[in-house]
Amino acid sequence: MWEIENLGICDSEKSESDKQVIERFEKNLKFVDNRYETGLLWKRDAGDLSDNFDLARRQFNKVRRELKNDTFVKEQLMEVIKYQKEHNIIQECGENEKGYFMPFRAVVRKDKLSTQVRMVFNCSSCAKGNVSLNDCLDQGPNLNPSVLDIILGFRKFKIGFCGDIEKAFLMIGIAEDDKKYLKFLWYPDDDSEDFKIMQMNRVVFGCNCSPFLLSATIKYHIGKYSETNKSCFEMLNGSLYADDLCHGADDVESAFNLSSDAVSILSDASFNLRKLHTNSKQLHDLWIQNGLCEENSFEKDNKLKVLGLVWNQEEDMLRVDVTSLLESFKFLENTKRSVLSTAAKVFDPVGFLSPFVVRIKRLMQEIWERGLDWDSKLPEDLESKWKKWCAEIEVLGEMKIERCYFSRVVGKMDSVEVHIFSDASIVAYGAVAYFRYVNLRGEVGTSFVMSKSRISPLKKLSLPRLELMGALIAARLWKYLSKGSAREWKQFVSNRVLEIQDCTSPDRWKFCPGLENPADKLTRGENSHTLLNDSVWWQGPVWLRGSRNQWPRQKLERVTDEQKLEKLNTSVHAILPQTEMILDENKFSNLGKLLRVTAWVKRFVAKLRKKTCESGTLSAAEIKEAEEYWVRRVQLENLCSDINLLKKNKPVPPHSKIYSLVPYVDDRGILRVKGRLEQAELFHNEKHPAILPKSKFTDLIIMSEHIKSFHSGVVSTLSRVRNNFWIPR
Repeated sequence: MWEIENLGICDSEKSESDKQVIERFEKNLKFVDNRYETGLLWKRDAGDLSDNFDLARRQFNKVRRELKNDTFVKEQLMEVIKYQKEHNIIQECGENEKGYFMPFRAVVRKDKLSTQVRMVFNCSSCAKGNVSLNDCLDQGPNLNPSVLDIILGFRKFKIGFCGDIEKAFLMIGIAEDDKKYLKFLWYPDDDSEDFKIMQMNRVVFGCNCSPFLLSATIKYHIGKYSETNKSCFEMLNGSLYADDLCHGADDVESAFNLSSDAVSILSDASFNLRKLHTNSKQLHDLWIQNGLCEENSFEKDNKLKVLGLVWNQEEDMLRVDVTSLLESFKFLENTKRSVLSTAAKVFDPVGFLSPFVVRIKRLMQEIWERGLDWDSKLPEDLESKWKKWCAEIEVLGEMKIERCYFSRVVGKMDSVEVHIFSDASIVAYGAVAYFRYVNLRGEVGTSFVMSKSRISPLKKLSLPRLELMGALIAARLWKYLSKGSAREWKQFVSNRVLEIQDCTSPDRWKFCPGLENPADKLTRGENSHTLLNDSVWWQGPVWLRGSRNQWPRQKLERVTDEQKLEKLNTSVHAILPQTEMILDENKFSNLGKLLRVTAWVKRFVAKLRKKTCESGTLSAAEIKEAEEYWVRRVQLENLCSDINLLKKNKPVPPHSKIYSLVPYVDDRGILRVKGRLEQAELFHNEKHPAILPKSKFTDLIIMSEHIKSFHSGVVSTLSRVRNNFWIPR
């Protein structure tokens, strides 16, 4: 759920280990008999696998008993096995060879037009205390493009089309040495045996590395066409999610060329791109003439699933699929567990439903605030909110969203602008983006692009701070879809202002009255009936479709020096029994508070010594000085001997843990990395980060950066820390 929430406002990063996995995969990839062949992605020795035959046999007997009463599923599975044997996807094998047995189960999807029953293997099966096949395999990095990227791209084109690769996993062969680890038990040919042993020759559903093997194989293959057919390569590279293609074009000829080229390129590696669908009858007829799709595929399915959304091709409208949500209500109770599991089922990466979804997110926060157990009943007031929210979900299925952004205006576009509105309340903050487009005749249209919302943190923040957080999301959305100094501002404000300035420029920000701000709806929540017909949410304020001289205006005053620092309502009465002005960092859980208290104490001591007459709020320079004080203190506590040697112009000994960093002491008494970046065009702190040994203060620095990056992963947090500090191992 949270990964989907972060799409569009958090960077995805590829680590060095991911790159090594990809290099290892490509080294072992082979092209044999018009298809690719690869080994499993081992991360530990296959010898660690123990014999799981008895466990697999018990599980197979259980499946047999279940299928005895379900002839439909059994017959479908028999057909699957027959087909796969005929196409060398599976084969019988000997009983004696060591390997691994995969239990399987039948996944039934009667709503599917083609494959209604699928075999899914459990490669995580093992006896207690043993390791499974998945335990021995590396999952590999996710090479798929963002779902959000694909959906937003799909909406750009007047003509949309989609398709999928038939049995994509089963089109990739497995190296001979690894096939014995993909065995399973099946019905015997006669009654003389209890079972027979089968072996997969292709990549299987259920192996944790299978999604990576599929994506990596396809990307390797299409990379061969990056120069000879650049447009089709770019489409497949950016619009193919696993085995689903979702793209488009602005004219029939371009759409046909792209789709037919994709079919041809993929077929070169035995991948069959089929089930082509489009909103264009003309394109559909061209596909039929060239044997690329069935004659009746245009009419027979006006409720096509496209990356979790439902696409009505005839109307060219999208809607959010709430079927699974409605089905889950039959088994839900009024508990914390039910609320969380339901919220996780809401698939809305674009943010179409943000005003509605923000209500369930706020309810989750209220439940957490009250400390309720997972399965205890909700209090009456929370239960009322929960039931009301659930009762409105069915209405969401009626919501129609124009697939193409530019469907309201005919002809070629003269200009397209992105307009992003942000807002905040005590409940939530966020931003919503719109396209404003003008055709050659001067006709103006607007269209919803995407939105993101965040619930206000449990630790209460002032409304101006929340407004700043909303502006930050707006800036990130702008950066995703498409300078005065901030150092004088207080730390909380400074970090966010810097990022906003990095993403946008001040002249791009305009004033919007609160009642006309569509982002206000995602900060306060809306019921589904209101959202269904809310023109401000779906198209932006009315004035956005008018001329610029009709837009609201408000003179934005420059910030005065007195306003540059938020007032600190901090009163410090410090009684220090220590013999020197040293605070205990172990008594602080927040870096900002530690630095502020340190700065107040340093000012107090300076006043006693009559070295300063400063009063009022703390300055940014005082906060910076407090940070430097703690850096020096931590360095002296851990690297005193090295610092003393460097101050005497002597090198640190080779056995020192900072020897390889080529350290030096700057004119502020801070130990820094000299390194090899002297000529790089970087800030001084980035070229020569301060060396920060492990300590409580270091932990506070890391936690602070982790919070600033909105709890991103290790790579992102470490990158932010290294902008200023180097933590030796």
